[in-house]
Amino acid sequence: MSDLNPEQLGAASPLPYAIDPSAEGFTSLATVTYQHMNEQLALGYLKWQVFQREHIDNSQEAITRNAELSLDRAEGDQPRQALVLGAGNCIDIPVEHLASIFDQVTLVDVDPLAMQRGTAQLPKTAQDKVTLLRADVTGVMAGLTDSLQQLAHTHYPNYGRFVESAAQHLATVDPTDAQPDLGESYDFVCSQTTLTQLGMIPSQAFLYGALAEGSYGVVQAASDAQTQPIQEAFDALSAKLQTTHLDYLKKLVSTSGVIHLADYYAEALPDGNFRPIVQKEAGGKLQREFVPLNERREWYWRPTVMKDILVVSNAITPRQA
Repeated sequence: MSDLNPEQLGAASPLPYAIDPSAEGFTSLATVTYQHMNEQLALGYLKWQVFQREHIDNSQEAITRNAELSLDRAEGDQPRQALVLGAGNCIDIPVEHLASIFDQVTLVDVDPLAMQRGTAQLPKTAQDKVTLLRADVTGVMAGLTDSLQQLAHTHYPNYGRFVESAAQHLATVDPTDAQPDLGESYDFVCSQTTLTQLGMIPSQAFLYGALAEGSYGVVQAASDAQTQPIQEAFDALSAKLQTTHLDYLKKLVSTSGVIHLADYYAEALPDGNFRPIVQKEAGGKLQREFVPLNERREWYWRPTVMKDILVVSNAITPRQA
């Protein structure tokens, strides 16, 4: 269930999907942004399997270990439920194994076609336990991308005015408590490389929308000084999205449940240093408000031959007051 081949990229699964209200108002820009990200991840895996195999194996092993830990900690005799946020193509998610040990597995992503591709080869016994849900786990992307499209349609007298307007708008986006109600008391909640991807999506949507609409802000050459305000606005929004995602995880998991949180923490640079990817606000919140349940694991994801990304995997539960 972890492998894709070129034929599967065009395959359609009979597995139906439900649509949460958070995804009902999605613009074409929002849809294209998520689809492009999932397609690039899938195609990148096909192209660089020899480099990415270790990352896929480590991811599935970590998720399996943490999922089984959640069953060891589970209380009561109610049906056991697992929730996977940002499931995408399911390349690194051991869906079949999760379906074999849980009574219900819910996969969540904005891109339902990616989830259908990722579950197309599941045996029927597993498919019967899997639910696909199209939902926006940030709760703000529909409105944000709609505004970005409007910005792209607007002509500005100079690049500075364009950047100023875009940065001011991004500063007003507040994802606090905007996330969809997906229930609560899940035995196992999986957030596999979702945290940092949420932070990248706004800038990707901005780029796609501006390019598609021929926005002045993209076609005009600019210096680093000119682009700094918009970059700072994206960084601030990324920090908000990452910290509110951690709050969301606390709401979803049961008191005895386990959260699997694995993400791209930093990029290894040629000079031996690292460029942080997880925002420091999210890193601090993780340490203050969550308790580790086992030893964290680290490995490198190599998306291409020339890039190494440090991945850190945690099994955590919310710290009790």
